[in-house]
Amino acid sequence: MARFLRPFRLLNGDERTGHVAAYESWLAKRDGDYDLDARTLSIREPRMTTLEAESVAWSGEVDASAFSAAMKNERGVMLDLRGEWLVAAAKASEGERYGVEMELAHFRRDRFFAGFDSPDIVLRVLLQEAYHTRLLSELCRTCGVPFEPGRPNLGTRWFCASMRLMPGWLRWAFVLAGECVGAALFRQLHAKASAFSSQPAVQERLRRILHEILVDEVLHIAFLRAHLGPLGIAIARLLLPITAFGVLREVPTLRHLGCTPGGLLRDLALGVEIPSELEWLMHDRETEEFSSLVPAGA
Repeated sequence: MARFLRPFRLLNGDERTGHVAAYESWLAKRDGDYDLDARTLSIREPRMTTLEAESVAWSGEVDASAFSAAMKNERGVMLDLRGEWLVAAAKASEGERYGVEMELAHFRRDRFFAGFDSPDIVLRVLLQEAYHTRLLSELCRTCGVPFEPGRPNLGTRWFCASMRLMPGWLRWAFVLAGECVGAALFRQLHAKASAFSSQPAVQERLRRILHEILVDEVLHIAFLRAHLGPLGIAIARLLLPITAFGVLREVPTLRHLGCTPGGLLRDLALGVEIPSELEWLMHDRETEEFSSLVPAGA
């Protein structure tokens, strides 16, 4: 039976302490030590290089020029279902990558993250996001298309810059809303990898890559929830519909795949599905429904 994390449930003091301690233990076992200069995690890096060395790839025809044009937001680009899926997955990383690079650059200068007493877990989370860029590039290579993420549009860059002016707790409320929408989108992309079902090895590899990202995203949500207070949680919840609309405006191919703001919010109405390996997140209080996330008429 699927179990769900309620991203806007207020945790008591013991729960906050327990969740952060469990997350630190998980990070140590799954990722190891971090090297900020190399942008690597000691245990994850060998796993990543092994994945990058695999030769499984889509053997059918791929319109690389149409993919490239769609990534540049050119109008009138014709893509098949697999092309739409691939563009949606690739574009999902651009804005996040830009924000991560900005946060890391400011950390190098300031040596702290606003709103956090210790930078250790935040650094690990940001390095995980850097691995997500590599994972999504590998996902594109699996589909027969080389890809290096570019700069997001001006609106996204302006928004990332403006977040630097916010108080720390408010900035992370925005991030929590974004992580929730991102988790819902990656779950849908995981399901819609069935577009590649005619080549089972390719479909399995694509889903394995997306699952790696999903595990991280769910834990990022749990970590931010344990960090934010009542006001931050309330604001993140209010931001959720705005974030869903914004993401789908920036990545229109998601709509072609059947993703809508209302659909994303309905997917989140029970919470964020917890991957089976995250047993420490699974308990009865997480399974309570909070359907008020879905606005009337969505």
